[in-house]
Amino acid sequence: MYKSKQSGKNRTTFYNNAMSKQIQKQLLLHNELKSAIKEKQFELYLQPIVELKSNKIVSAEALIRWNHPTKGLIFPDAFIEYAEESNLILEIGYFVLQRSFKICKELENSLEDISLNISLKQFTQDNFEDQLINSAKKYNINPNCIKLELTESVTSKDRKKAIDKMLSIKRDGFKFAMDDFGTGYSSLSYLKNLPFDYIKIDKSFVFNMLKNEDDKKLVKAIIDIAKQFNFSIIAEGVETIEHLKFLEKHGCDYYQGYLCSKPIPLEEFKKLLTNCNHS
Repeated sequence: MYKSKQSGKNRTTFYNNAMSKQIQKQLLLHNELKSAIKEKQFELYLQPIVELKSNKIVSAEALIRWNHPTKGLIFPDAFIEYAEESNLILEIGYFVLQRSFKICKELENSLEDISLNISLKQFTQDNFEDQLINSAKKYNINPNCIKLELTESVTSKDRKKAIDKMLSIKRDGFKFAMDDFGTGYSSLSYLKNLPFDYIKIDKSFVFNMLKNEDDKKLVKAIIDIAKQFNFSIIAEGVETIEHLKFLEKHGCDYYQGYLCSKPIPLEEFKKLLTNCNHS
């Protein structure tokens, strides 16, 4: 039944052994995630965000990692999708929020802000804005030091309600970045109406833009459009000097990617910050 529902309505699906294996796999993952939440097995890694004009690390994106007791370090691709489906994302998202605010306090004299990814389910919680305000008070930080990354799916159900909520959160002092821009169905009218401060160009376009003419045109167009609407632009997935020069030439504001650093633990990030910004 569930397989039929996933595949679309009004269809018949016959049982096979693979279904049982998938269910067992998900049940194991569910139980392990519950234990991970309870036993605090999650950790945030930080990836630097560099300002092009100063070539200094001014921000960082907080990215979750799972320190599994037997499997080692697990990346979010292996568990976030299931966490979304099972609603465990709410507990995991709250951990990310709390930990990001704590890190922000530790680095408040070194960075402009910390970015954290917010899931659709997390954003649509009735108490989400209260969570933000209470966390800012708890850690005694300026809300302007927190950048909330959302994908365009945030307005997939009720655009007006989502926009009103974003505007209210912005009045509290928090900032918004649209993540993975260019991979969905964003249009000019869509962009014009959403109260984002930053646009993040998806790494898939940046990675291929020097080899693929369409990606090159798309990256240039995104930068031009973003400038027209007074958004700041962050390019993800910058791995080479050639990438950097192209983005700089066309007016990109910030970049993140392996050219500066992969995501690293907090203590390593502090060392990188000291070495890069004081060299």
